[in-house]
Amino acid sequence: ITSADLVADASAIFPGKLQILDLDDLSGRDSRPPATLPKSDDVACIIYTSGSTGAPKGVFQSHRGLLHDVMEAVNVAAMSQEDRVALFYPPSVIAGLRTMLSALASGAVLEMLPPRKLGRRALVGKIKERGITILRSSPTLFRHLAGSLSPGACFETVRAVALGGERWVALLQLPNRAG
Repeated sequence: ITSADLVADASAIFPGKLQILDLDDLSGRDSRPPATLPKSDDVACIIYTSGSTGAPKGVFQSHRGLLHDVMEAVNVAAMSQEDRVALFYPPSVIAGLRTMLSALASGAVLEMLPPRKLGRRALVGKIKERGITILRSSPTLFRHLAGSLSPGACFETVRAVALGGERWVALLQLPNRAG
């Protein structure tokens, strides 16, 4: 499944092996299910790494692996149709795909909130305005969002935050036990 501008690229990557669907032109498509269904270890998608080793790489994700990631995200956050989930990541990375599919699988509302387009102050406003209940974010983005809140303010509707996608260090301040 791709957009019109990428149909030629998709066809070149998978010549004659897969049916390429152009999202910009779905009229007249055969609505019957395919003759063969994918198996659990077949490739479900290609996700892209962050490029921490020098350049981003495409990594194949199986149906089994993707389903496991989605089920884990739904179960850990106890997602339901009552939730509103913020999508900060593009769907070409596993965090974006996991966020998108877990929201859809649980019946939650998926709110697309692109950080670069909105900026952090507008993003904070959208989180509050749309009643976001679940945030999946990188630690850096979350730190910027939290730092953009007015003193004493919080994300009132957010009930679950999942941080990942980069290395981070949690600092724990312990009471002074000296003397």
